[in-house]
Amino acid sequence: MKNGTSIQCQKTMCFNYRIEKRGIVFKVSWGEPWYKFEVVKYLKNQEMTWKCIDANQKIEGLTDVEKEWVGTEINWIVKRLDKNRSLLEFEHK
Repeated sequence: MKNGTSIQCQKTMCFNYRIEKRGIVFKVSWGEPWYKFEVVKYLKNQEMTWKCIDANQKIEGLTDVEKEWVGTEINWIVKRLDKNRSLLEFEHK
């Protein structure tokens, strides 16, 4: 990860933000559902934590789930295995 973390667009999910410090607020969406996060921890090339601060979750057949993720955190930990490989650990709590 050079110069922070750059998130690129995919076919069904698109967001393009540079995450290089705490305090950045960004939105992830794919169609109607979306999630708004704040970067609450950032250790370059080591670890970062996103806190969900707003959401519009949509799950067919379920009701009252729009804000279910609000207040939860996603933690990313990068562990260097060797010169050419890294392990990304992901936890949603």
